[in-house]
Amino acid sequence: MAMFSFFAVILIVFISTSFAFGGLMFPHGEQEGDAIVEPNDDGSSGMVPISTLFPYFDHNHDSLFVNTNGAISFLIQVSSYTPTPFPLGGGRRVVAPFWGDVDARYGGNVTYRELIRVPQSDQLFSQADSVVRGTFVDQSRFSATWMFIATWNKVPFFGAIGHNALNITNTFQAVLVTNGRHSYAIFNYEEIKWTTGTASGGNNVGLQGTPAQVGFNAGDGFTFYAVPESRTNAIVDIDQDSNIGTRGRFLFRIDSSDIVDSGCNTAGTLAVFPVSGSMLGGDIVHISGPCLDESSTIVCRFADVEVPGQVVSNTTARCVSPLVFEVGRLPLKVSTNGGESFDFTGIFTYLSPEDVSPFVKRLDAAEWHQKDPLIVVWDTELFQEYVDYVRISVYGYGEDLATGAVKLQSVYSSSQMVPYNVGVFRFSRPEAPDGVQYTVGVVRVSQYGAKGQNELTLPGMWSDIHNLHWLYPVPDPSAWCDGWAEEARSDLDFLEVTEPCPCTLIQALVDTGRFSQHPLCSLDAPLGCELFKPGAVHCVRADSPSEKGGGQECCYGNDDKILNVLRSSGGGFAHRRHHGGVVPYKDAGRVPYLSHWISDTLPFEHCCVFSEESCQLYKFVRPSQTCEGYTAPAPAITTGDPHLITLDGVEYTFNGVGEYTMLEACNGSFVMQARMAVLQIGTPATVVTALAAVDTGTSDQIQVEVSNRRGMDVWYRQEGNGSDWTMLEFDDSQSRRVDLEGVAVFYREVNNSGVMTKNIHVNFKCGVSLVVSTTSGLLNVFTSLQQELKGRTRGLYGNWNGEKNDDFERPDGTILPVDATVQEIHSEFGQKWQIEPEDSLFRYPRGKGPFDYSDETFTPSFMSPEAALTGEAREICGNISQCAFDWAVTGNSDIARATGGAVAHYRAAIESASIVICGSVANPANGRKEVSRGSVGGVASFTCDDGYTLQGDNELVCQENGQWSGEVPICEASGLQAWQIVVIVVVCCLVLIAVAVIVILVRRARK
Repeated sequence: MAMFSFFAVILIVFISTSFAFGGLMFPHGEQEGDAIVEPNDDGSSGMVPISTLFPYFDHNHDSLFVNTNGAISFLIQVSSYTPTPFPLGGGRRVVAPFWGDVDARYGGNVTYRELIRVPQSDQLFSQADSVVRGTFVDQSRFSATWMFIATWNKVPFFGAIGHNALNITNTFQAVLVTNGRHSYAIFNYEEIKWTTGTASGGNNVGLQGTPAQVGFNAGDGFTFYAVPESRTNAIVDIDQDSNIGTRGRFLFRIDSSDIVDSGCNTAGTLAVFPVSGSMLGGDIVHISGPCLDESSTIVCRFADVEVPGQVVSNTTARCVSPLVFEVGRLPLKVSTNGGESFDFTGIFTYLSPEDVSPFVKRLDAAEWHQKDPLIVVWDTELFQEYVDYVRISVYGYGEDLATGAVKLQSVYSSSQMVPYNVGVFRFSRPEAPDGVQYTVGVVRVSQYGAKGQNELTLPGMWSDIHNLHWLYPVPDPSAWCDGWAEEARSDLDFLEVTEPCPCTLIQALVDTGRFSQHPLCSLDAPLGCELFKPGAVHCVRADSPSEKGGGQECCYGNDDKILNVLRSSGGGFAHRRHHGGVVPYKDAGRVPYLSHWISDTLPFEHCCVFSEESCQLYKFVRPSQTCEGYTAPAPAITTGDPHLITLDGVEYTFNGVGEYTMLEACNGSFVMQARMAVLQIGTPATVVTALAAVDTGTSDQIQVEVSNRRGMDVWYRQEGNGSDWTMLEFDDSQSRRVDLEGVAVFYREVNNSGVMTKNIHVNFKCGVSLVVSTTSGLLNVFTSLQQELKGRTRGLYGNWNGEKNDDFERPDGTILPVDATVQEIHSEFGQKWQIEPEDSLFRYPRGKGPFDYSDETFTPSFMSPEAALTGEAREICGNISQCAFDWAVTGNSDIARATGGAVAHYRAAIESASIVICGSVANPANGRKEVSRGSVGGVASFTCDDGYTLQGDNELVCQENGQWSGEVPICEASGLQAWQIVVIVVVCCLVLIAVAVIVILVRRARK
């Protein structure tokens, strides 16, 4: 019954999309407030300013023209009556619902109006929202804020003569809608009777000749989209056709660089939304691609798990994602014939539960072990279109290291049907169920299903992973911790191979290739540090598991130095199980986050939260790593008008126009290229506008480029198979990290002096990492390389070998002296690294190639950056000459400040990388290991156990080689120990008793 309800709601939504307002056309005409284009032939409305920026072909527009001949244009009026085939140049950026030779002088009219979403227009906007939501699977929550309706009502063709011909008219409409980020064009065709004016070769009934064109043109001479029947006689039947299943209606997404047709396909490709979800499952996943009808039987295969699906429309279907114990980009295959064949393939990204915001919240979660009643609340919008009633369940997670088995088992379920829209459930703490005692679990709010139905096949949302101490009480956490620690002591070999921590906070922030910020404690989330790691200001974790599956947590204090849990509660712990799991997943000890919870987080809570006196035990078996053996990566930067600092620290400026090799590494298998372009026509400034990189044979290709609309775009394609480029749209995903083949890309928002800026991190497994940011239409790039790549690099980032004199090595192996002039560096070094077209890694817009981005005749300013440090520049830049140069050449203070910040960050990284910290020292006198730390020149300090004192005058000093000089002081007994005192007291008591007995016997004898 519940599943039937799910189908019914979907069907109602679909039907409402087609029949809202009872007709195809959106309301139009003078009675609706439309403006009327004066009757004319080949004219237009003139330029119409619009109140919002409308995205079209990846450009924002603030005005448009409504052209009589069946088109809307954005840059210039379009008067042509015979539709020239797309693509067209000359700035003719056109939306053409029906570009043909309209003559409105003798009948019909052309009207238009702009609308902003307000209560009075909300119903009309809801109609547009329904059209978009019901078609584009990634826009299930699309809500337009702006709309433009242009209508050609009963318009005749040019050359129509006599009453009969003037009755041969067309009525059609273009509706443009946007939410500011995405924009769509809805074409409505009420009646199409003619295709051609007589001036275009048409006959006296408006047919033959050069028929009308329907589609979109970017105006650059290359980029366009036209419906297949454009400029053919068949276009007259467009009012009987559709690409969304509603006769007479077409829908297109038009904001990006390519027009997206919403229709189905036979190519076997899927569009999927959401593109990611929790590995615990329960997400409603929308799918489009195959052409569907009432006979289609949907089966979705997520990785190797098959689940039934439902048809929503002739272009869309839905499935509920199943539980899997793995993460990453997994194949999603769809069958339309009940599972006989899976002909359509896409990608669905499973995320760790840690990386998904819980839609179910446990109120006063820290007190659940002693509160009654317990309260959960949940998101009431996520499933509002699909679910009426829900059930609240608790699942316990267990794993068996001996067999490798893992399971998520329901251990409690509410009996009543709870209205979904209530959003809250109170229940008394139940008795602990008999049988297996689970220690870790999660709350699920699920669609209320039929009796016996597997709840995990229904839509559901999850709480945080947590300790089930409230359901399966641990009577004595201290005793529990003792038993756990005893077992954990036999499994400490993993400590020897965990990733060494960076020694300082700056090192941790720079080493983005190996460490990522901890979600519970970071500079971006200081309140989390106060609760989670008091005393710390930032924590990072190792991105990759160790050889034995361990993880690493490193935390830092206000003094920039790493913290040790033996001295600060804010110190980081070693993790027996890596928080991200270990490939291959799905086995005990390898499951993302859940294995870490059982092995590390759960014992921490029992030992250090519920039983503070046992916390030392936990610290002993999960100690802080003290950065012994850590080597910082080597940085290089490209910033501003481009200023470069090589991997060996040589600073220079190179203003190229073209595409260049920034870096070759790993014997040439890794290549990074930069595209440089003129910042503004007429100025001598050039900037980096795009980066492309790949580790050949190992990784996918990545491109990061400047976007006029979004700041930065990230594209990728599978390396080696010539596949199409795909944009990574982080704003439309729960995930801020995408793991591709051989490379991970993640997105961060960073608070820079109160201004949120976007950073893109790109980490290649070969040891190269990039942090890319944008300012005023240029890219700033911070590159870091792991030490094992030293001695194996070439390109504009230099020959990294520890020697600066050979950094200007050219492709032919010859070397330009490092003291060359700015002009010599430009022509005799920088330009030499311009790539050959066949070697390009870049993605190009349609019709363009490497030569379109090159200009060897460009002459930059050869001013020395130091010469730009004038008084005015010093106010902005201090003593950073690169900043002053950018201020002088571009006049843009934002660019100058960003350059200054990049150079300052680089210098801080170099300074921090030179810091050496001596590590642990064993004190053999009592077997206790003292972790004594100090930077170069620092002196070690020791403490001794009770009953011991520090003997000797020796002092340990930290040296530049990371070793301590001097002899280790010894803790020696400071006096009588406790057992010795006890023996003495006992002996004394016995002596006194003996003396007393003797005295008594002597007195009796005297009597």
